[in-house]
Formats: sequence, C-alpha cells, structure tokens
Amino acid sequence: MGMNAELSTYATDPAEQTSQLTLDDQLKALLLTPKQRASLTMLLAEVGKRNDGARVTTPELVGRKVVVLLNGARIAIGPSGGYVALDVRTYPKADVHTIAHADLLLARQNARDATRAARSATTAAKVKQPTGHINVIIPALGQLRSAHEEYVRTVPNNYAAVIVRIADALAQRDLAGAADAVAEWLRSVNEPYHSVFNRGNASREVIEPLITVELNSLLDFRTRSIAELNDEDENTLRRVFAIFRRTLGPVGAAKSLHVLAPYFLAMWDTDIANFGYGLSTEDYLQLMFAAKQQVLNLPREIGPGTTALKALDEYNYLRYTLGREI
Repeated sequence: MGMNAELSTYATDPAEQTSQLTLDDQLKALLLTPKQRASLTMLLAEVGKRNDGARVTTPELVGRKVVVLLNGARIAIGPSGGYVALDVRTYPKADVHTIAHADLLLARQNARDATRAARSATTAAKVKQPTGHINVIIPALGQLRSAHEEYVRTVPNNYAAVIVRIADALAQRDLAGAADAVAEWLRSVNEPYHSVFNRGNASREVIEPLITVELNSLLDFRTRSIAELNDEDENTLRRVFAIFRRTLGPVGAAKSLHVLAPYFLAMWDTDIANFGYGLSTEDYLQLMFAAKQQVLNLPREIGPGTTALKALDEYNYLRYTLGREI
C-alpha cells in the first residue's frame, strides 16, 4: 500500500520556495532512492530552462514509485530513476521531448511484475553457468525468429543501416565515420537518455577516441563469432568494456561494442541484465559467456542482416524490458 506525503511547493526559483527544507531534504524524508532524487532534480532543471521555472508539488509514494506534480503534470519516478509522464498531453510541446518516455515506465513495471510471476511458474529448461549464479534460458530458434518478426514490426531503429555504415567505414579506416554511425545508433535506440542524461556523449567527437584506442582489439573481434569466446579473452574484454563504459555507461557501451563487432559482442539494457540474467550491469563478461551458451547451436544469422546475438537481444528486450510473452 502506498503512503501519501503532502509537502510544501518547491520551485526552481529560491524566492518562490515555501518550505525551509530543500527539495533533496524533502525527498529524503520520503525515503526515496538517490536515483529518484537525482532524476527529479534533473527534470526540474530541464523543464525550468524551457519554461522560465519549474514547480514540483505534492510528492506521493505509491509502492516503490514516487509520483509528483511537475508544472501541473503528474510524473512517476521508479526506484532506479526512470521516469514517465502520466498525463503527457498537459505539457507544452517543448516538454514532450524531455518526458519522451510517456507511459513506458509504468507499463514496464507492470510487465515486469507479470514476467516475474510467469517465470516463477515456468518449466523452461535452465542451465547454470560454471560460476553457479547465472540462470540462462536457452531460447529455441523459432522463438528468436518470432521475436525478430515482432521486434521489426514494433520497435523501429536504424540497426541495419548502421551495421553497413560501420563496415564500410572500418574497411577504409574511416574512424570518424564509424564513430558517427555508432553515435546515431545510440540516439536511435534511446534518444531521450542521450538527449537528457548523457547529453553530448553520443557523438562522433566522443566516440572516435574510444574506437581509436581499442581499434586493434575491435578489428580482431569483428572477425570472430561469439562461439569462439574463451577464457583468454577475459582481460581484453574487461579493458575494452571499461574504456567504453566510462564515457557511455554500461548499456551504451554494450550497444556500441555490439555494432562494432556484431557477431562477437553481446548487448543488453538494465532490465535484461537484472531480470534476464540476474546480473548487474557491471558483469558484462558474464553476459558474454551466458550469451555464448544461448546461441552456441544457432546459425550465425537468424535472418538477412540479423546476427544470432542481435536476435537474442531482441528476444531479451521484448521479454524482459517490455514484459511480452514470446
């Protein structure tokens, strides 16, 4: 059961604040997570810049989410900091870009609850990694093909074009062109994040140095299939992922590395890591070995231009991020 907490209005203009407590103090009183507080602070700043000020009133705890009124519109913020406008149509047009995840957070959370319940009752075959703490579901080829068809139909992005652009650019050692394609790919799959939270990093200027410093390793990875992954790759993988992660975050790093070596490097998002594999997004190497196990007996490509790893990511995205039955 949620609990309500009526708090004084907080405004970005200190002269308008009606409480002696700062916003952070008030939100700490509600026992919110640091990520929730950071998201709300960021939203206040972004909306305030667009509208000559922003006001948040009446924080309310509903389960693990906090719901606030931001300039008169209701925003739900999850424990991991993700947010959604519950009534996005009340926003001025300029703010819709900032709150671009309209209704998605709530839908995902409801879907996750359903997915967890279904997973607890499923009889799907699970195998353990040698480490003993990763549960890996082995999807059938038919499931991956079905997921691919649904993904292509419902989740538009520029993956196919990016793969071709990167291949052409790297063949000519055009690292700027390859970096530009990676940046467009990141914006394609999560434009709101890279416009608000990660502003400026999904760009050629930022990504080209990352590719340059690890070019030899990336070119080697491009020649390989994940079926060839072995223990000797551990140090190189950790180093390459760490370099990209420092700038792009763990999800952006994985998505970037995949399009640079699409047959060898796997990708994920936070929901896939947490709910699909029981991992944190620090455990990329473990994801790689889990993904190897999942696609080991599959063809390199599920369909034209779709590697087994890409199809696996589509399956994982539909199942764990969106909570759909596959």
